[in-house]
Amino acid sequence: ILCEIFKVLKIWGNINLSIRPQHHIIIKASDDKTVINWKTLKFWLLLALINVSAAYTHYFAGVATIGTSLLLLLYFIMKYGLKTKVHYICWGIYCILMVLLYLPWIPVLLSQMSAVNENYWISALTEASLHESPEIFFLTSSELMSMTLKVVFLLGIFIFIAHLTRSRQSFWLAGCYFVVGFWLLLIISYSLVRSPVFVNRYLIMLLPLIWIPVIASYVFIDKGCICHILLVLFAFCFILNYEEQYTWYTSSPDKQLTDFGSQNISEDDAFFHFYSQSLSISDAYFPNHEHYMLLGALESEKALAELTGCHQIESVDELLSISGNIWCLNGDYLQLFEEAGFQIETYDLGTGKIYRIYRVDE
Repeated sequence: ILCEIFKVLKIWGNINLSIRPQHHIIIKASDDKTVINWKTLKFWLLLALINVSAAYTHYFAGVATIGTSLLLLLYFIMKYGLKTKVHYICWGIYCILMVLLYLPWIPVLLSQMSAVNENYWISALTEASLHESPEIFFLTSSELMSMTLKVVFLLGIFIFIAHLTRSRQSFWLAGCYFVVGFWLLLIISYSLVRSPVFVNRYLIMLLPLIWIPVIASYVFIDKGCICHILLVLFAFCFILNYEEQYTWYTSSPDKQLTDFGSQNISEDDAFFHFYSQSLSISDAYFPNHEHYMLLGALESEKALAELTGCHQIESVDELLSISGNIWCLNGDYLQLFEEAGFQIETYDLGTGKIYRIYRVDE
C-alpha cells in the first residue's frame, strides 16, 4: 500500500497520470462534450461494475460507492451548472445500472438490517467511543512515533487546505475526504437511530484510509525528499508495530494451546466442552479429533454442533470407552468426571489452563 501511495505521489507530482482512476478518466473525457458517445459512456459502465463489485464485498464499500457517486454529481454541478445535460444523463445511466446489478442482494441486505437490532452483540455507540476513534490514525507502540504521526497528519491537512484550488488534483484529494466523511456521517447516524454498527473492528480497517489524501497532499510542496522521509517514517512505524504484534502472537493463549497440543495431545485423544466457545477454539486447532458435549448445552447453537461434528452425550459415562485422554479447556464442572471415576490433571497455559481427564484401569 505504501509503495502505491508513493507511486501516486510521484505521478501527481509530474501531473502526468499513467495509471488513472476511473473517476479521473470520466472527468477528463466529459470535458466539453455535448453529446453521449461510447468513448465516454464505457468508462461510466466500467465504474458502475467496479462499484457494485466493491459493494458486494462489504456494505461499507457500498456506502463509499454512494459517496463517490454523489461526489461526481457535485463536480458536474459545480463545473457545468445545468447548462449541459449529457453529463447528468450519463450519471443517471450509471446509477440505474448499479441499482440493477445490486438488486439480487437487496433482500439479503434488508433481512440483515432487520436482524441487527438494539439487542445486537456489538456495544452501543457512545461519546467516549467517538473520542477514542481518532487515535486509530496514530496507533503505534512508540509514543514518539505517535506524536510524529500526529504532526505529519495535521501538516498534511494544512497543506491541502492552503493549496486548495479548482484543479482536478485538488478535486481528487477533496473527493477522498468527502467519501470518508460521507461514510462516517451515514454510519454514525445509523448507529444512533437503528443499531450500533460503528465499532472499532470496522474503523481499524476503514478510517485509516484518510491517510491516503493526507500523504498525497504533500505533493503540493513538490520536494523530492518528502517521499523518502515519509517512507522512512512509515517503515519505522511498521517495524515497531510488527514487533509488538509478533510478541503478542508468540505469547497468546491460542499459540500456547497449539504448542502444547503438538507435544502432548495424541491422535487417540478427544476433547470435551462445557461451553460453545471452547468448542469453536478447539475444533479450529484440532479438527481431526473427536469433540463431545453434554446434551442440551448447545441447544441455542445447534448449527455450531452440526458444523463441527460435535457429539452430544447424555452423561460423561459414555466417554469411558475412549482409549486416550480427554482434554478440556474449562474446569467449571469437572466434578462430573470425578464422580464418574475419572482422574484430572491440570496444566498451565499462560493465562489459561487445560485439563487432562483420564481413567486409571483397576
